[in-house]
Order: sequence, then C-alpha cells, then structure tokens
Amino acid sequence: MNRFCLLWLWLTLLVTSPVMGKAFFSVAPGVVQFEFSRLRTQSFMISNTGDERVRLVIRPVYFAVDSRSLRAGTPLNPDRKVQDNISSSLVISPRVLSLAPNQRRKVRVSLRPQKQLRQGDYRAHLLISVLKGKSGRVNPPITTTTGLAINLDIQMETAVAVYARMGKAVYDFHWDCSKNSQNQLIVTAINPNQWRFKGWVGIFTPESTVKTPPLTLVRLISLRESKRPLLTELPAENSVRIRWGLDKEQLNMGSVNCNL
Repeated sequence: MNRFCLLWLWLTLLVTSPVMGKAFFSVAPGVVQFEFSRLRTQSFMISNTGDERVRLVIRPVYFAVDSRSLRAGTPLNPDRKVQDNISSSLVISPRVLSLAPNQRRKVRVSLRPQKQLRQGDYRAHLLISVLKGKSGRVNPPITTTTGLAINLDIQMETAVAVYARMGKAVYDFHWDCSKNSQNQLIVTAINPNQWRFKGWVGIFTPESTVKTPPLTLVRLISLRESKRPLLTELPAENSVRIRWGLDKEQLNMGSVNCNL
C-alpha cells in the first residue's frame, strides 16, 4: 500500500487519525498556524488511544499542490510550485516519542525562517509515523472472523498541516466554466495571488440578486498561485453567476458571470 494513499485519508481528516490494529493514536488539532509578524511556539497533542505502547517519529515534509497526497489542483507556474515550502524552517520537539496506552504528549513546533520572505502564505506538513519494531511489523497479526491471520506490514502515518502568513491577505479570483462528458458544470477557480483561500463558492442564475439563494454551494480550498476545478453536479448552462466568500452565509468577496 502506498503510504501517500494512506495519508490522503486527510489531510482533510486532519483532526484525528486512528491507526489500524491494536496501535491507535490521535492528533489534535490537525492544523498549526503562524503569523510571521509575531512568531510564537505552537503545539499539538498526540494521544495513544490503543492498548499497546506506540513509538512515533515526526518529520517536516512538503507536498506540492499537484502531489498525489494533496490533489489540490495544479500550479499556475510549475517552476514556482514549491516557493511556499517552509519545511526546512520548522523545529519540532520532541521528534521521536514513545507513548504508553492512554498516555498523551504535547509536541512543540517553532518556525525559524532561514531567509527573508515576501508577503504571502507558506506551508508544510508534519508527517507522524509509527516506528516499526525489530520484526519489521507495526502491529501483530490480526485474526479475521474467517480465522485467517493478516500481517500488517505497512507504515502507519498521518499529518498535521502547518500554515504561516506574511502580511495581510488580498483575495482575487479568475474563473473558467466548462462541462464534463455527463454535461455537468465544472467551475475552475484560478488563484493568481500569494494567499491561500479557504471559503465557499455559490453558483447562481445570471439574473440573480444578492438575496437569491444559490443553486448550489461548493467548498473551496485554494492554494496560492494555483487553479482548481470544482464539479458542481449542476447541468451545464450557457451562463451562471459565481459569488464567493469566507462564510457561506456571506458570499461577499466577489461576483462574476461565467460563460461556457
């Protein structure tokens, strides 16, 4: 099993991640955030929720926007798709820990930039993995209801997202509308800015007003300088109005008509 396929469980899931078998651990919160204007040590908790001792290792990593782990779209400029990487600037303590059943431990994270950064959003992940024992297995064999023993020889892991912001975010999107083979409307959010956007997109009829309810609402997480298609599951029309905002009840950050 590809470890990144396992990781994808989420990185969206991010708040708690159980590990299969007798070894279970959870992580909370699943996101660590920094402001460059006032860098302070942040922390998260790891808990052993299983019935066996578990040994974990934590290491900073970076996943590109178009990686198999994130699948968050494609970069506008492939030559600049790792410009927001701060994994080498993260300091973690402890990096390796051993937890008895029901034990929890605080992990501290500091951000120490190695160079002057431009305004924008930066990111990385903290990959938390179960250390294998001398036998090479994370967990002992599991006996199924059919009596078959299954050896789990896979690396169990999850991740904590790390975000850091330099300056005040300014959001601006371009939009492209198309349709798939099932004649469903696809709206592509094009984010040319240095900022990560986490909000909502509403699809409306072209003649709609601010008081008109949307035909549908779509969650959008858009990384800096990237584009991401959103399948609306609506039948493709010649034209729709798109509104977006941080709050799905207030789509007040922009509005545009989008034509097929």
